[in-house]
Amino acid sequence: AEAFDLDAVDYVRKPVKKERLQKAVQKALEKLSGKEPAPKKNFVQLNTDKGKAILFFDQVSYIRTSETDSRDKIVRLFNGDEFTLKNISFDKIQSILPVNNFCRINKKEIISLNAVQYFSFDEITTNIQVEQGKVLKLPLSEIYRNEFLKKVKI
Repeated sequence: AEAFDLDAVDYVRKPVKKERLQKAVQKALEKLSGKEPAPKKNFVQLNTDKGKAILFFDQVSYIRTSETDSRDKIVRLFNGDEFTLKNISFDKIQSILPVNNFCRINKKEIISLNAVQYFSFDEITTNIQVEQGKVLKLPLSEIYRNEFLKKVKI
């Protein structure tokens, strides 16, 4: 029972047999090398203003703080739909989202890297349409700039 608490990979009993020891070592090597395929979900279930919703990561273009209640976050999808996530922090959202696909760019916004069209020192131009012929431009703050630049670096 203690082995589970210690997160043991395997258990070898005496007398040690060569084949059994080799199997245990192989299991340990696979765990260390990361060969164990961890099932990756491409969605999450969250509370919204309309009830529970399944949010598919590849559909999210960006997330911003709600103007009416800073505890709520507005999610915009690539198809233009928007909904409100209820009572959730950016830290919690970032722990859920795939790290390589999303980046916090300022105190109030997280963006999908798939939504980035151009960027400069302090501004990101997205491919998100806000009006006829106009695209969404977002500020890139100094605090989050280095993380953003690391993620978009080729």
